[in-house]
Amino acid sequence: MTFAREVAASCALLALVTVAPARGEVLSVTQESCGELDVAEVQRILGLELSTLAARTRVPALDVELVCAGPRVRIVLREPQTSKQVEREIPAPSPLDRDRERVIALAASQLVVTSWLEAPANARADSPTPRSPPPPADGGTGPRPQSTSMGPVLDVHAGVRARHFSTAVWLARTGLDAGYGFSRRVTLFVDLAIERGVAERRSGDVVVTSFFGGGGASLRIADLGAVMIDERVTVGASYGRLDGRPRAGFGAASADGLACDLGLGLGPTLRFGALRLGIEANAGASVPGPVGRVVGEAPVAVNGAWAGGAFRLGIDLSRSAATPAPSARANSRRR
Repeated sequence: MTFAREVAASCALLALVTVAPARGEVLSVTQESCGELDVAEVQRILGLELSTLAARTRVPALDVELVCAGPRVRIVLREPQTSKQVEREIPAPSPLDRDRERVIALAASQLVVTSWLEAPANARADSPTPRSPPPPADGGTGPRPQSTSMGPVLDVHAGVRARHFSTAVWLARTGLDAGYGFSRRVTLFVDLAIERGVAERRSGDVVVTSFFGGGGASLRIADLGAVMIDERVTVGASYGRLDGRPRAGFGAASADGLACDLGLGLGPTLRFGALRLGIEANAGASVPGPVGRVVGEAPVAVNGAWAGGAFRLGIDLSRSAATPAPSARANSRRR
């Protein structure tokens, strides 16, 4: 009886050791810089795929790491029992793609097939060439690159504004935005700018100078891959000064004052890696603001409603830092 019990216990222990890995169990799925990716859903789908394979052959227990860097996702598979590791890169699915977790899970499953199930038993160190991931469900050519936009961003902008529409005072505007993206859609920023222009009157010219400081929020309303569409809300305060430059026979005067500013902007942005180039239409109002009185002519004012446009050149600092150099990335693919 004692011998029979020992044999039964040994068989049960052997079954636990050999059957657990054969289930195709995914020990863990982790992510780095992948934002709102549903890692639990990736692990669930990958576990189902590997369980199907485990019905026909041995599938090792694996640790899976997903590393997002700009428009690419690197999939790293590790087998803890043997320390074997393979990896591959695929285009990053768009955040708007409802099947992006499935796309990544299927790509990881194919990497398991090509690296463990189809490779010769004596060639562990050499990973086979991975197959391409399956096409998206919508029949397109592949997932579009997505923006990380989580981290510091810096923009330089230049444009024109028309103030006091009845007499059209045109001002050139340049400025600098420094912001931080708290998600793929929302960025908070501070804005510093200067406006300058000249209003002509029969009695002379009026030089207009305005300094602005404030901040606001940018909301991404569409991400089409290389093209993004953002709307911006800016609030702040400005100090304006008007200096008269009279012609002969006329007297000179100056005026200055403070104003509260509210602005709205909307426009597309092209993405070139970490660089961004955009164009924006904007409008708003300043109150109360200084007004320059010109005897016998229309006043010069920098208050009331305004409208204009601007070009923007920016850099996504978080994206620039997160994208590894090609040589470093190539050297890290096989350990």
